[in-house]
Amino acid sequence: MLGFFVQTIVKRWLVLFENMGYIESTSIYIGGYVYGTDDKSRLLRRTMARYLCLT
Repeated sequence: MLGFFVQTIVKRWLVLFENMGYIESTSIYIGGYVYGTDDKSRLLRRTMARYLCLT
């Protein structure tokens, strides 16, 4: 039972780790596309990055 639990946790971590590069490169692209240092621009970039994490 413990082995199954550990295996499930490790698989989830590996999937998350493999998708990190995808999120990072897309976030850099969004950062270059959405200009500005005001709160609205920051909020838009942050929201888009959060949506990437959910996918």
